[in-house]
Amino acid sequence: MQPNQFTNAKPLGLNGFQTSENPLEQEKNQKEKWRKDLHYEQLLEENEELKQEIEELEKTIELIEEEKENIKSNRDLGATSIVGFLFDGVAGSKP
Repeated sequence: MQPNQFTNAKPLGLNGFQTSENPLEQEKNQKEKWRKDLHYEQLLEENEELKQEIEELEKTIELIEEEKENIKSNRDLGATSIVGFLFDGVAGSKP
């Protein structure tokens, strides 16, 4: 008996193409692909959440910067007023 195309045929995959993987390897590879796809989806969600967090933090920074500028300008106005008051008081007290 001689080998023929039926006895030495490589197994066909479910899609009808020849494959060098056995069904267990195919299943393992498919599970790995699903795991990677799931991990990818999780990373996309995490990325979106982090982008939103960054946006919120940037808004907070802007508000803090504005508040800092307001405090600084009020402090400068206060210091100018005090200096002016003292100067006027000293200048006004001398005849």
